[in-house]
Amino acid sequence: AGMAELNLNVYVDGVLHSNSPLLLLVGKTPVLMVDDDQGAGSNMEDFYTGIWDEQDIRYGVWDHSIQGSPPADFLAAFPIIVWMCEWAFPTLDDDDRESLQQYLDSGGNLYISGQDLGWDLNENPGTDDNISFFENYLHASWGGDHSGSMAVNGVFGDPIGHDLSFDIYQPGYPAGSQYPDHFYPDSEAVKIFEYDNGRTMGLRYSGDYKLVYTGVGLETFGSYMFSDPSLDINDVQRTVLNRILSYLNFIGHEAYTDTEDTTSNFDVSITITGDVADLSSVNLHYKNDNLSEFVEVAMADSGQGQYAATIPAPMNSSNIEYYIKIATTYYEWTNPVGAPTNSFLFYAGLDTISPVVLSVNSFDNRIDRSGLEQVISFVSDNIGVDSVHLNWSTNIDPSIIHRMPMISNGVSWVGDIVYENLPGNTTITYFVEAMDISHNNMGYSQPLSFTIVNSALLTAWEYQDVSGWDTGDGWGIQYINADNGYGMNDSPGGFYENNANNNLTLIEPYDLSDYNSAYLQFYSGALMVLNEDFGYIELSGNGVDWTTVSSTTGFNSMDLTTLDVSDYITDGVYIRFRMTSDSANAHQGWFIDDITLLVDTTIFLSSSSEISSLPAKFHIAQNYPNPFNPFTTIRYELPQKSEVQITIYDLLGRKVTTLVTGAQDAGYKSVQWDATDI
Repeated sequence: AGMAELNLNVYVDGVLHSNSPLLLLVGKTPVLMVDDDQGAGSNMEDFYTGIWDEQDIRYGVWDHSIQGSPPADFLAAFPIIVWMCEWAFPTLDDDDRESLQQYLDSGGNLYISGQDLGWDLNENPGTDDNISFFENYLHASWGGDHSGSMAVNGVFGDPIGHDLSFDIYQPGYPAGSQYPDHFYPDSEAVKIFEYDNGRTMGLRYSGDYKLVYTGVGLETFGSYMFSDPSLDINDVQRTVLNRILSYLNFIGHEAYTDTEDTTSNFDVSITITGDVADLSSVNLHYKNDNLSEFVEVAMADSGQGQYAATIPAPMNSSNIEYYIKIATTYYEWTNPVGAPTNSFLFYAGLDTISPVVLSVNSFDNRIDRSGLEQVISFVSDNIGVDSVHLNWSTNIDPSIIHRMPMISNGVSWVGDIVYENLPGNTTITYFVEAMDISHNNMGYSQPLSFTIVNSALLTAWEYQDVSGWDTGDGWGIQYINADNGYGMNDSPGGFYENNANNNLTLIEPYDLSDYNSAYLQFYSGALMVLNEDFGYIELSGNGVDWTTVSSTTGFNSMDLTTLDVSDYITDGVYIRFRMTSDSANAHQGWFIDDITLLVDTTIFLSSSSEISSLPAKFHIAQNYPNPFNPFTTIRYELPQKSEVQITIYDLLGRKVTTLVTGAQDAGYKSVQWDATDI
């Protein structure tokens, strides 16, 4: 059984006129591929069938573009269906959904995938019937037609996604036509793959039927624009497809794990789902360290697709391998897939294997003197885990070790590090220990640590994240220069308006109650009309009454500003940047970047509210803004009195203008260039 090639020869007056090879499905196969790319002219289905050909797995192919929707009674003959939609729509028409619903209602096993499969059902146009199928049969609610990421990670510990990371790309299409779906698994489904921004790419479900659904096809896994299935099938695709077939395997069985019991028989039970009308034999194959070949045992029929057989007790310590094999009139199938090369394996005998602490989350350094950090760990053992403990200590007295039990949530183990009133520069070191249920074998993680520091960056503007800030009348993220990267500007991409009064305001105050002293530092630069337009730095203890502590006007390069906010330790401090302008003229406004909190330290401030110091070395910074029109500022630093010349050249090396020439005192300097006439 399987796909067979039929050559159709057409003769006219005894002369061969044409020869057309046709692929026909003969008999039944364990796997049916539904090629539902609407005849897009690609051969993406060959990524799937190429893997099956490598592994000698029997399969059939239904070409939707030629044959239309497969009838429900036809689908019922196939225990596993792989429905590949690639990037084609409409996807899953009314007849398709009706056939699939009947197949799944009868306990079928389905892997369905495709870029824009979810979008087509939910938004194109997203009828009630389409959405109902998506939610009730694919066990998902719609997220969107672009995940915002092309990097995918498998979920730790999942039988399909574990230990996999890869990029995705739909072969044959340009970058602008990549629309990987994302969605939300319902309460009965389990996430198996996620994009690196946390959105879901794949799920699995096991209940009345088994389902695997991915928001892009297998052909995208680890591929690129010109990937060809005849040349470019990769190991990620092989691994994922094999794991999916194992998950969807219609020979249901819970495999044995290691045990210390060597004197009891091992009862092997299975449940076969789907069409078993042509079933001719069901056999268990096993061997141990004393058997060089597999022993075949017929499994007893218990009715309703259930079968059982026994592996005799080894009586001594031994590795035991086994697999189940069924035969029908048309094909043979095994669990696990690929047996006997790939078989179930467990060890019976004295357990000497320690638990493995597979992963423990880490923490960034933090400025908080008190806090709670939740430690999450994944632990495995060949027989079972008895208990897991979290241990932590500080460098103040490393001999004091806090040891507390971690709680299992069914997937991971969770425990808390709770600390109070620790001084700056305290390092907290922690590790996880696990004990198994047999002979108290112990496993340990590598130690991790984080430090209570005296400074912390309080903004994430470099990542274009403005959360926590009220951006007023148009404050937003703008690229400033190579030194500063992205920061805030009151009128990003343009000039500020006349008669502006535009505030950038911290929504919640910085809590300073744990500290004895506190300073705020940030970079500030301006392109404003001198003494007509101003930027005011204002502080408040309640968010209502504001005090101006510093101001700026004119053209100023990006320099570090430091404010003493120790007076706000009791209440916490709000900060506001207020930009005002008069009724005439405008420029590119005020630039703010990298607000940093410094605590429990001493800083000597000059009258200009800047750190009083000289540059450590000669330095010229990237001009800002860049690009510019027509003004830009060049900042430079002189550690000592020096002769300075700053000259502008064009791309051909021709001199355009000289901005600075002559002796200058040490310090932080800047010069503006007006390129209006260039």
